[in-house]
Amino acid sequence: MPIDDCYLTEGWEDCGELMVWVTRCHPQQTYTVGIYLIDTFCCGVKDSHWYFSLDHTL
Repeated sequence: MPIDDCYLTEGWEDCGELMVWVTRCHPQQTYTVGIYLIDTFCCGVKDSHWYFSLDHTL
């Protein structure tokens, strides 16, 4: 599945922490979404979650 839309929080350059959302679209028009909390100053990926087969109406 190719990567679809990706989003990240604004202003992360100043605080050094951001959230990234990565979406992938399934052939049946549902989505898998990965959410990552990233510390750009030190730790790297601090937390992550994923949601599988979400409906596009959410």
